[in-house]
Amino acid sequence: MTKTPKAITTDVASLRDRMAPDPEQPSGVAGPWRYASLVDDPFEAGIWEAPVDSWREDGYPVDEFIVIIAGHLRLIEDDGTVLDLHAGDLGFVPQGWAGIWEVVEPVRKAYVVTT
Repeated sequence: MTKTPKAITTDVASLRDRMAPDPEQPSGVAGPWRYASLVDDPFEAGIWEAPVDSWREDGYPVDEFIVIIAGHLRLIEDDGTVLDLHAGDLGFVPQGWAGIWEVVEPVRKAYVVTT
């Protein structure tokens, strides 16, 4: 018997109730980072939030589509290009990306990641 795929829906408040500390938070970076996944196979999708801080990424490990729900996130690419994302903005960070993630205002984002 073939299993029929099922759609999954929820609201942000319900997903936030399930948030847990993010194990990928680098040491020395303000936190706690928190996240909750709606789905995690064959890709991951959910919400993530973090307080004000910044950190460097070298060789970002995934492709990530972002929707900013609240706050202000700034991505500073190695060539100096600055990308500011505010509530309602969409973004994409490709696997292998290098630069600075700066949370300018506490941020909450919806994300989809895949390798």
